[in-house]
Amino acid sequence: MGKLISLLIDRSQQLLMGFLLWLGVFALTLVVAVGLASFQINQTMMDEARLALIPQIQLCNTIASTVAAMRRQVTAEPCSEMFHEQLREIAYLPDGLN
Repeated sequence: MGKLISLLIDRSQQLLMGFLLWLGVFALTLVVAVGLASFQINQTMMDEARLALIPQIQLCNTIASTVAAMRRQVTAEPCSEMFHEQLREIAYLPDGLN
């Protein structure tokens, strides 16, 4: 510990120690700034991706509910007139998928 203090006080080493201390503080500041910037960029990108995916998630939910309605309501023989009538009823549900 005494050797470190003598390095800080010694005039012949003062310029070198001052430069190294400045360099250390600069490097630490740079690391903190890059860390904060990368965190902010990551948060912004995650928020934008979440907003961009909302329409796709809504469409997926709508398709799933339409298929579930088809399984519940369409009971007639395929390609019969009653089958087409039941499909028309599902096609005009207010889910925006018609």
